[in-house]
This record gives sequence, C-alpha cells and structure tokens, in this order.
Amino acid sequence: DDNKKLCLNSGEIIKLTGTMTMVFEPEDLAAASPATVSRNGMVLMEPHMLRWTSLFESWLEHLPETLASTHAQLQKLFDYFLPPLLRLVKKECKEPIATKDTELVHSLTKLLNSHLAEFKDEDLAKGIGAGDVVKRIDGGFLFSLIWSVCCTTDDAGRLKCDEKVREMLAAEGCPKMSVQLPDKATIYDFSWDTSKCKWLGWLETVPAFQIDPKAKAQDILVPTIDTVRYGYILETQLRNDYPVLFCGDTGTGKSVMVKERLMKGMGEKFMSHFINFSANSKANQTQDIIDGKVDKRRKGVFGPPLGKKLVVFVDDLNMPSKEAYGAQPPIELIRQWFDHQSWYDRKTFEVRTIIDVIMVGVMGPPGGGRVALTNRIMRHYNFLAFTEMATRSLHMIFSTIMSTWIQANFGQHPKIAEYSALTDKVVSATAHVYQTVLKELLPTPAKSHYTFNLRDLAKTFQGVLMGDTKRLTEPEDVVRLWIHECNRVFADRLINKEDHAWFLELITSQVSTRFELDYGNLVPGRLMFGDYIVPGAEPRLYQQVEDFEKLVKTMEEYLDDYNASTTKKMSLVMFLDAIEHVSRICRIIRTPLGNALLLGVGGSGRQSLTRLAAFIADFKCFSIEITKGYGKTEWREDLKKCLKTAGIENQPIVFLFTDTQIVKESFMEDINAVLNSGDVPNIYGNDEIEAIGGVMRPILQAAGQPQTKSALYAAYLQRVQSNLHVVLAMSPVGDAFRTRLRMYPAMVTCCSLDWFSEWPEEALLAVAQQKLADIEFETEEIRQGVYDVCKVIHSGVSAMSQQYLVEMGRHNHVTPTSYLELLNTYKDLYGVKRQDVLTAKRRLEVGLDKLKSTEQLVGVMKVELVELQPILVVKGKEVEELMVVITKDKEAAEVTAAACAVEEKEANEKAVATKAIADDAQRDLDEALPALDAAVASLKSLNRGDIVEVKSLGNPPAGVKMVMEAVCIMFEVKPEKVKDPNDAMKKIDDFWGPAKAKVLVDPSKFLNDLFAFDKDAIKEGTIKKIEPYIANPDFTPEAISKVSKACTSICLWVCAMHKYYHVARMVEPKKKALAGAQAELDETLAKLAAAQKELKEVQDRVAQLEEKFNGAIEEKTTLANKVEMCNVKLERADKLIGGLGGGEIR
Repeated sequence: DDNKKLCLNSGEIIKLTGTMTMVFEPEDLAAASPATVSRNGMVLMEPHMLRWTSLFESWLEHLPETLASTHAQLQKLFDYFLPPLLRLVKKECKEPIATKDTELVHSLTKLLNSHLAEFKDEDLAKGIGAGDVVKRIDGGFLFSLIWSVCCTTDDAGRLKCDEKVREMLAAEGCPKMSVQLPDKATIYDFSWDTSKCKWLGWLETVPAFQIDPKAKAQDILVPTIDTVRYGYILETQLRNDYPVLFCGDTGTGKSVMVKERLMKGMGEKFMSHFINFSANSKANQTQDIIDGKVDKRRKGVFGPPLGKKLVVFVDDLNMPSKEAYGAQPPIELIRQWFDHQSWYDRKTFEVRTIIDVIMVGVMGPPGGGRVALTNRIMRHYNFLAFTEMATRSLHMIFSTIMSTWIQANFGQHPKIAEYSALTDKVVSATAHVYQTVLKELLPTPAKSHYTFNLRDLAKTFQGVLMGDTKRLTEPEDVVRLWIHECNRVFADRLINKEDHAWFLELITSQVSTRFELDYGNLVPGRLMFGDYIVPGAEPRLYQQVEDFEKLVKTMEEYLDDYNASTTKKMSLVMFLDAIEHVSRICRIIRTPLGNALLLGVGGSGRQSLTRLAAFIADFKCFSIEITKGYGKTEWREDLKKCLKTAGIENQPIVFLFTDTQIVKESFMEDINAVLNSGDVPNIYGNDEIEAIGGVMRPILQAAGQPQTKSALYAAYLQRVQSNLHVVLAMSPVGDAFRTRLRMYPAMVTCCSLDWFSEWPEEALLAVAQQKLADIEFETEEIRQGVYDVCKVIHSGVSAMSQQYLVEMGRHNHVTPTSYLELLNTYKDLYGVKRQDVLTAKRRLEVGLDKLKSTEQLVGVMKVELVELQPILVVKGKEVEELMVVITKDKEAAEVTAAACAVEEKEANEKAVATKAIADDAQRDLDEALPALDAAVASLKSLNRGDIVEVKSLGNPPAGVKMVMEAVCIMFEVKPEKVKDPNDAMKKIDDFWGPAKAKVLVDPSKFLNDLFAFDKDAIKEGTIKKIEPYIANPDFTPEAISKVSKACTSICLWVCAMHKYYHVARMVEPKKKALAGAQAELDETLAKLAAAQKELKEVQDRVAQLEEKFNGAIEEKTTLANKVEMCNVKLERADKLIGGLGGGEIR
C-alpha cells in the first residue's frame, strides 16, 4: 500500500525500503483490484509483439552443425506452411483448449528435434547420404507439422487442416519437397519412417494383432490407428525428454494408451508414476507424491535412481478447482517445476532441484468441473487433442473381440454361419444405441448422471462375453443376452418411466432392423441373467433366469444363509424388483474393475442388497464404522486394510461406502483415486511398499516378467483393481450429489450405475404380506383388503408429493422406509386396539362372573354370620378369665424382682471390696516381680559353657565361692567339713566341693533347676541362712561381675529369691483375706443367680399369659370385624344384585 508495508497472514509486516521494487508479471488483471492497478505502472505485452519467428530463429541457431546445410530449406518450410495453417487453426477450427502460435511452433520444433536426433551424433550423421538428409528434413517437418500445429482441433478441424495441407503442397509457391504425402486417407493416417524415409500406414508399424483365447475381457487391448499413432508420438517425445499433454473426451482411451505405453513400451530405463487429480487435489499433496518417488542425488538435488527417467503421468490434469483468485495450486506447482526444475522443501525451506523427470498429462475438455489451463503451463507441453474414436475404429475393436469369442466358442456349432453373422449386427446395433443415447439422453440438473462414454460401450461387450456359451444354444440367445447387457449398461441409470419407455423403443427398433427379430417374442417377460442360479456352483455360470418362483426361493435361502453367518441379521422381503437389484450388483462385482454407484433415497435397500450380493458372490464386504473422532488417519488405515486384502491377500472384497460416511471431502478424493487407479497417493510407507514387492516378485518371476520396483507395484495395483469392488451408495437428492459428480468424475466414468426407483405395486404388496403376516384377521378378504389399502396409501401419497412439488416447489420424499413405517405403525396400532377390545371383553366377562359368584357368596356369608355369634361370646369370657390370672402373676413377679435387686446390690458391694484386696496384694507382688524377671532374663543369657567354666575352676575366687555357697543353701545342699587353712585344729564348712559334685555336675540341669525353682516354697530357715550373704557388701551383682559373668546372673537370682520371699510373707495375710472375701462373694452371687432364675420363670409365665391374652383379644376383635364385614357385604351384595340384575339378563 502507500505505506510500503507488506502485511502477511501471520501478522508480520515487511517494510519495503527505497531500494526495493516489486515487479508483477501476470497473464491478465482478472484477480487484480483497482487499488492494485492504480499503484502500479502498466506495460502491456501484446501477443503479436513476440512472433513465432523469433522462437524459430532461436531454434535454428541451436541445431547441430551437421544440419547447417538445411537451414535455408527449414526457413522456407516454416515461412510457407506456418502462417496459413496457424491462421486456419485459430480462425476456422475449434480447439478444446485455446493455444498460442508460439506454443504450436514450440511443439513443432520439439517434435522435429525428435526426428532429427541422429544428427546430434556426428558419426551417425556422416553415414546419412545428402539425399536422405533432405528427405528426413522434409518428411520430418511434414510429420511434425501435422502432429503439432494440425492436431489440436476436433475432427472437423482436422479435415480442414488435411485439405489445407494438401492444397498447399499442390500449390505453385510450395517449396520443393523431396517427399509427398500419400493421396489416400488423411494426413493423420500415416507415420513417417525416418530410417526408411517413407510414409507408412499406422497399423503397418505394429505387428498383426491376435487375441489370446485365454485372455480376460478387461485385459484385451485391440490396437487401433488412434492408439498406435498417439502412443508413437508419446514414446518419441518421452525418449527425447519432452513433456506431452493429451486432451479428449472421457472414454476415448487416453489414460489406457498412456499407461499401456509406459508400462510395456518404454523399457527399463523409464520409471513411471500415476497421479489422479480431482477437484480437491492440493499442491502440498502433489509435491509430497513426487518427492516420495525421487531419491537424493547430492545436496539439494533429487531424482530417480541413476540412469533412469521418471515419467509422472497426471490424469485429469485440469480437474483441481480454482481458488478465489483463479489459481490452481497443484498446476501452479507443476508449472514452477517446468520453469525452475525445483521447488521449496516445506520443512527446511531449502530449494529441492528435481531432475530426470518428464511430465505427461491427460485431461478432458474444459467444462463440467474441468477448467482451462493457463498458457503459462500449456507452453511447456506438446499438446495433442484426442478426437472421438472413429466409427471404423470402434467396429474394428469390437468386431475383433466378438469374432474371436464366437469362433472360440461356436466354431464347431452347426449354425456357426448364423453366429458369425451376429458379429457385425451386435457391433453396429451397440454403436447405434450408444450414439443415440449420447445424443438424446443429455444430463440435466435432475439427471446429472446421464453421462455416457466409450467405457459404457465396452461394458456392454464385456457383459456379452460373460455369457455361458453352453446355454447360448441358438443365435437368438446371444441377442437376448445382448439386450440384457444393454439394459444393464444404459437403462439401469434411467430415473423415470418415460426414459425407460424411450430406451425400450430404441432397443426394440434395433432388434427389428438389425437382427430381424420380434422383440415381444424374443423377450416375453422379465429378462435377467446371473451366475447365482445354482448356489455353490463352480464355476459360476452366467446364464438366463427362467424360473422366477424358484429364483425367489433361492434368494430367500441365500438370505437365510447370510443371517446364519452374521450377528447383524437383515429382515428383507425378496420380491422380484429387489432381486433384480441384487442381480445387477452381482453382475457388476463379478467383473474385474467392476464398481457400482447405487442411486436412491435413504431406505431403498442399497446397503442391505449390496451385502447380500457380496455374500452371494462369496466376497468379503467391508464398510467403515464412523465413531467419535473418526478422521483422515482412521480412514486411511481402514482403506489401506481394504486395499491390502485385495492386493496382498488376493481376496475379492466389496468396499461399501455411503454418502452419510463422508466425514471429510478428502475421503471422496481417495475414493476417486481408487476408482481410477486402485491406488491412493502416499498411502503406503516404504516398508509396506517393500512388503508388497516381496509378495508380487515370485508372481512376476513365474510369469517371466521384469521385476523392477515399478513393475512390482503396477502388478499389485492390477491385482487390487481386479479384486476390489467399490460400491457407492448415494442419494441423488440435493446439490451435494451433483457437485460431487463434477468434482469426482470417476464416480460415473469408473462405475456402473443402478438407479433405485420407487417400489412397484407387486413389491408393495409383497412387503405388506410379509410384515403383516403374523396379524390375526377375521377373514382372508379383510387381510387382502388391508394389503391393498396400504399399497394405495403409499402410492397416493407419492403421487400427491409430486403435485405438491409442482404447486409449492417443496419436496416431500416418500421412501421405502416411509412405507415400512406405515406398516409397522399399522401393526403396532392394530395390536394396541385389538388389545383394548379384548380387555373390554375380558372386563365384561369378569363382571358377569362376579355377579354369579356374589349371589353364591351371599348365602355362604349368611350362614357364616349365624355361626360366628356364639363363638364371639365364648371368646369374651376367656379374655376376662385370663386377665385375672395375669394380674396375680404380675404381683408375684414384682416381689421376686425386689428381692433380686437387694441381692444384686449386696453382691456388687462385696465384689468391689474383694477387688480392692486383690489389687493391694498385687501391688506388693509387683515390687518383687521386676527383680525376679531381671534375674530370670540374666539367667537366660547363660549357656552350658558358662557353667562348665565355673565348674572347672580349681581354686575359685572368693566371690564365686560365696555365690555357690548361697546356691547350695537355696537348694539345701549340706556343706563338707574341711580343715581350716588358718587353724589346722579346726574344721570349717566348705560348699565348693558339694557344689561341684551335686549342683554343677550337670550344667544343663543346673540351669533348668534355677528356672524351675519353686519360689513360693522357700523355707524360713533357708532365708535366715541367706541373710548374711545378702547383707555382705561383696555379695552384689556389681562385685561378683568382676570375677564371673555366670556367677553375676546367679547372684541376681539369689537376691531376687530373697526379696520375693519377704514380699510373699507380707502379702500372705492379704491373700487369705482375699480368699475369704472371694468365698463370700461367690456365695452371694449364687443366691443372686437363684433369685434371678426364679424371677425369670415368673416373668416368662407372665409373658406367656400376656401373649395368650393378646391372642385372645386379637381373635375376639377379628371375630367382631368379621361379623361386621359380613353385615356390610350382605348389605352391598343386596344393592349390587339389585342394581345389576337387569344387566345380567341383557
């Protein structure tokens, strides 16, 4: 803008400095705003400013030196032929895509370069004579002129060019020519043989064609003059690295010719990759596809493997839709590569140079979703227009196929002459039907699928070739099969009775004029062929259905078998109209490359019938399941699984896809690619492609075919297309369907169509009969009447909906689902109303029964009332007597309870006193017990070795002796008398000897004796003997621990026993007091228990009496109520019987 700021979508701003200048070079100003135009200086480069002569002069200068002598001749040829022919093409001829003079001249020079390629090699050029050089120049120029300047028009334009070229060659001012064009045919019917310097018919350049009797119909490619010449030009240009673009109507064989030539005619030096454009194709997607097919050569340079060329074949080149400002990003990307041989890596933003790549394009004429290409990209291509296939070519192709089939199957038949005569008749009749349909059944908004092409013609013959020849016993059977196939190919897509009637008239006329037969006698009724007539047959024979009742039963058996094999059962009514749709689907999916487009409103049975047809054909039926979050990743995985099933597992599979499953339009983009080529760009990773190659390699090896990477993948795709059958179930209502037909032409061109019309009356009746079969009607007349009424209602609403559309301009769709809802609603409502009537009837019957039973009950109740009165009096007396007894027993229980309370209080007081005595004694004991526990714990730390150590002392220390003396006293072991060491005349007590002999003799026993010592049985005399030791300051654990570990523990034990003895003596009186108190408490508790037992017995007796009393009261009350109720019932019964007595009589 005026501020010289460039504002980007990201929000960034680039400031343009004074040294920066922007230069735009657009083709036109269609997308430029007035503001943009006003801020720019304009320079118009008119086309005539750069004339084709400048291009020619540049080309002339770059010719090899070996052709320097031919410059003058070339100048004359260009100057003489080009101006008039360019003027003719622009002014008087119709081009499918408008071209520029420079583009046509550029194409001429490139094609001429291809014919003069030998002159680039001086050695080869020297071997060519001067005369031959002139011939090659003249012949090569004429050929290049024809297939550059003169080949961009339609058939009428070509005739004008043929006439003009011949006229110019015959004119006096024509430069001297060393070669002349043949007089016969047209200039487009001959090829220039450079090596022989002569013109040859195109079919003379290829070997004679013979059909292999074992070949499948879809694999038969009969060479025609069109396929040969276009294939030759394609191969010539590719071998010289020139891109080629073909334009022609759908079905003219463009893609087939290119693929056939690339796969079989180019040799191993050329690799190929196919891309199908659609309206939604993106530039990034296109870049990723091509990037995925090239390898890195060096930094920033990519290409196919060394020594190879990559041919990128783009089908439907002009299909991508335009952006808001008129650009087609995928095409602009290709144009960028043409101009710069490179584009930018979108991740690193580095330049990626792509080399050794040749572009080949195929496109349809602009219109119907296709747009015209810009001159910027057109100038790079050698452009050739595919004209409509000539009638002679059609006859040659299909006559060759038909005659081969008839000769192979009826060669030994007695009527072989009649069968052979059918060839021309069938071919002529089919061509006439196709051409008539093409002219008369034109597409309209309501019939947008009324588009026909040569593929439809081929499908007709493919269907005829499927017939079981053993059942075609008469030539009329072949005609009948031909009629059926015409109906399937052309009539199945027709939407109304008027179109069907018109087509029937067309077929009838052809049967009469071409075959000289009467249509009514030939086809007296419904005509159906199929391979499902005999379930389980192998091979499956495509034959006519003759018994339709048997066919219905067969289809019902198929349906039962299907329901038995799946959890998702289908409840279908197999009427003939539905069976016919099943038959059509079976026919489509039994053919290789057979895909179906089923058109009908929701509820018409498209999906159910497809699943049944797949089951009948013994194919797997696959359909995606839409879940929350289902997106492109999940879609690609499901699609890849389906493709691998067809390609790797070689298993036939039906892919059922409906318009309600189109979560994203990219799904249709992939479907379009699958229909076109069996492939989805970049759907497989490198490891998956390697796995595919591993599966296909042994197959190609066994067939003796080359096993290059591209050949392996092409064989895989061929298998995918043979096994995968896409069935699209779409609704034709609304703009969405028409838009998709424009955006994805493969929906029509690669699919066989089946229009699901409204159900006929027989179908409506059949469905009603099945849905309402379990309803109970009074008579068969009523049942049939209900069926007829349902049919009339549905048909009437459908007719009124048409009138509603005409008058109000609004749709009211009456679908088969609506009819089913009608039947279900009637069935449900009938059940409800029938139940209401039965309920009312049952209520009346119950009322009458009640009246009768009431009369009987009244008599019974009167008798019962009389019997209850005396029983009630007796029960009253029993209650009074029980009340007296209960009162006495309650008083006795109260006295016993008071005595128990006194006893309980006394027992509680004694229990408290006893507990106090026990607690006091326990406190005293608790003083001695810790010392005792410590001594025992210390003893546990001793082992047998410690005792042995003490025992082994010869002259033990005084502390040890002192301890052992104390132990001997505790165990009442008497000492020995020994001499006093201080006075020999005296004897003293010595415990050490007895201790060793009696106490320490068995260390283990000694320890056990210490633990088991009865502390409560210590004698008073023993304690008196121990007292001196206890009082001795040397007899302490601390003192003893200095001389012996074992004796320390024993010392602790002796001290603990001494202390326990004194505590026990002090506690003894308290124990006696406790025993006395406990005895008194036990006696008191015994008295209390006796009193409580007595009390319980009294209370139990009172409770029993009260229970008995309550029972008597309840019984008395019940009797009283019963008497009262009887009186009330008798009163009500009298009123009821009196009130309803008249009704009962009625």
